[in-house]
Amino acid sequence: MPIISLRRYRELFYTYICLAVFLLWKKFYSNSRMTLSILWTGVGVVVFLPSFVTAMILFHAALGWMGVLFFDSLLLLVNLFLMIQYRIYSEYYEAAYYDSLTGLPNARRFKQHQKDRTPYSAGYYLFLINIDDFKRINSFFGDEGAAYILVSYANRLLSLCGPGGNVYRMSGDEFVLVAPPGTYEDIKEQIPADVQEPFLYHHEPIYLELSIGVSAQTVTAQKQPAQLLQEADLAMQKAKETAGTALYFYNKALADASLNEVKLRQDLHHALDSKEMHLIFQPQLFLTNGRLCGFEALLRWEHPKHGYISPGRFIPAAENSSMIHPIGRWVFKETCRILKERQDQGETMYSVSVNVSFRQFHDPGFESYVIHTLAHYDIEPGLITLELTESATIDNLHDLVPTLTRWKEAGIKLALDDFGSGYSSMNYIGTLPFDLIKIDRSFIQDLPASYSKGAIVRAVLGLAHDLNMTVVAEGVETKEQWDWLRTHCCDAAQGFLIGKGSSSINTCIQDAFSS
Repeated sequence: MPIISLRRYRELFYTYICLAVFLLWKKFYSNSRMTLSILWTGVGVVVFLPSFVTAMILFHAALGWMGVLFFDSLLLLVNLFLMIQYRIYSEYYEAAYYDSLTGLPNARRFKQHQKDRTPYSAGYYLFLINIDDFKRINSFFGDEGAAYILVSYANRLLSLCGPGGNVYRMSGDEFVLVAPPGTYEDIKEQIPADVQEPFLYHHEPIYLELSIGVSAQTVTAQKQPAQLLQEADLAMQKAKETAGTALYFYNKALADASLNEVKLRQDLHHALDSKEMHLIFQPQLFLTNGRLCGFEALLRWEHPKHGYISPGRFIPAAENSSMIHPIGRWVFKETCRILKERQDQGETMYSVSVNVSFRQFHDPGFESYVIHTLAHYDIEPGLITLELTESATIDNLHDLVPTLTRWKEAGIKLALDDFGSGYSSMNYIGTLPFDLIKIDRSFIQDLPASYSKGAIVRAVLGLAHDLNMTVVAEGVETKEQWDWLRTHCCDAAQGFLIGKGSSSINTCIQDAFSS
């Protein structure tokens, strides 16, 4: 007979199995699917294996120590089985809930941590941190350098969060830092200050710029993790509008503005089909003799609920979405259609300027669309001037040169609109083949009183004429501005002094002549 009773063996066995199952459950309790799998495994071990082992021990009880050895062997196999299960689930757990590069908890773990509110019963602040322009860093330093930056910055964030805080890597270049209320002010100052010290990669300093959005979880108004992230993301996008490292705290006004922007973009999608948009034409006059030299086609939107919506609102919204492409094509086509009507009626033909955003060059078919539309309506290309707006930077400026050159060879004139208001005015006129530049109204509105604005306009006039470019002044509203521009040899003018614009070209002509 065994020196230890069968009853004692069974008690030890049950205790061992239950303890193993409990530890596994405790380790992985946060994953419901994994918990269910482990529990079923534990039930199988606890219910079936003891019965099997008991039967085998009773069968071999007469073998004495052989029975004990047999039972211990089975117990060892069960132990190995549980160790293998633990290893498998551990690896799965690490891959599912932790970032393999930085070792930080990932987005899935963040959501699960937020469900357990006990560590943050007093509320907390959520910092959503984005490394600006990280793709360029990756392109320049390669994957190894980018990985080094991410790991190094993750370690810096860990040193900042302190006790009671957590750091998560949410995606490629985005991190979340959760801070208790007492540490908010310090961390708010430390995060931007921390990146002032460069990261050294192969003895080469790398400086980072961050966009940081902050949202708050309060005791009185508990929010879901998705809502917290959404609020922080809105604040982060606002921070991106500021050059360099910037931090922005979420507020209700920001949410309202974002909601209005979303609604505006949605309304843009059916504005053309609903015929809510139309063109007006604003006249341009030669300053030397006051004769009509052409028009600019301007897009207007009459919303069925909100009435007139300023182009300053909906054009940027269109440029930040895919709607700039169909809207841009419609404006060009509608301009050609109206010119065709005048041509068929035997009316005097004048040059018309059409605004084209640099973002429209992302439309691969836009170049051919311009040429084919002119041919379809039988419009002389020389009657069209394409005004390129400086609303955005251009990554590959030289890539535009072939398209613009082919347009010029076809007879289309090219103008740089709002000169001086954008990012790289001097670079544009030195690189792209423009025929005409239009001085932005911000330089005209203070003339002739402002000496500094006058000096800038004189310099632009001299530069443009040296490059054989025509100059049109925008926003001319007073007789004094007209006289000053004519005295300093500006070629043409456009603004409310001449005419506010009309959907009828003939009405524009009458307004221009009466002015």
